[in-house]
Amino acid sequence: MKLVYCLTSTPKDLYYEQALVSIHTARFHNPESEIILIVDSDTNASLIGNRSGLDSYISEKIVIDVPEKYASNVAKSRYLKLHVRSFVSGTLLFIDTDTIIVSPIGEPADFGSEMGIVLDRHQKKRKLADKTLTVFKLLGYSCPSWIDYHNSGVIYMKDSPQTREFYEQWFRTWEKCFENGYFVDQPSLADTEKKLGQIKTLPGEWNCQTFVPESLPYFSNAKICHFYGGTGENNVDEWYTRLLKRVKDCGTIIKTDADFVQDLEDNLLQNELYRIGHTAIYYAVKSIRKKHGGLFRSLNNFLNVFRK
Repeated sequence: MKLVYCLTSTPKDLYYEQALVSIHTARFHNPESEIILIVDSDTNASLIGNRSGLDSYISEKIVIDVPEKYASNVAKSRYLKLHVRSFVSGTLLFIDTDTIIVSPIGEPADFGSEMGIVLDRHQKKRKLADKTLTVFKLLGYSCPSWIDYHNSGVIYMKDSPQTREFYEQWFRTWEKCFENGYFVDQPSLADTEKKLGQIKTLPGEWNCQTFVPESLPYFSNAKICHFYGGTGENNVDEWYTRLLKRVKDCGTIIKTDADFVQDLEDNLLQNELYRIGHTAIYYAVKSIRKKHGGLFRSLNNFLNVFRK
């Protein structure tokens, strides 16, 4: 199975740094895997000097001249992502750049479908945001506000006429969104799934979305951690943004950061704020600590008995 990334970036953003960290960890945990990077021609021209480190990790780089109508970097990135199936042959796992690979990746066991994707925010029958429902209305997709909605950050797919048809339909549907000013790709994914089926839900550890509390049950067995959600950067993952900025400043992943991300699960599980930071418990404890110091100390002493 090939691991595939798409990158659209300029020296002013952090997308190259995201890709470098994710692909570094992918290679560390999967030393024999074929890792393919797909870039647009403008991004490729910028991958020099401090932005050339990816070459030492990838097996192949595919450079695409994106049509001029997709002028913005966001549009270019969607164009690349929704053409992955036509750019790369064979069974593959597409991975967003805002990820860290935390364990070896093998093919899903006993997987009886052409495509596999994790539920968005790890929620079944999730209540959709009004903006998403607006896009559905644009697509003529009549659906309840509560549906099984998948996250497109990690996608397992076999190479078959069915998956190629799915991607062609997904791109045509997304293009309708694009022409009406909506660049997000998950509503068009859901619309395509409704029309063509094929998707089977992968277990949450394949795309452990750390920006929501529902990710916590999957973290200890995660294969891939995914850090940014549709609502932007989450304060709990500020360490990740700081890591990316250090990579940009240094032009590489320094040894202490490499050691940290290569053993990410253990390092984060030792951090109590991370372990509870995604849940309402965190905010309750924070309030108790601020307003009732004595009670907080008593609770902390009580919990320390169980930590030993």
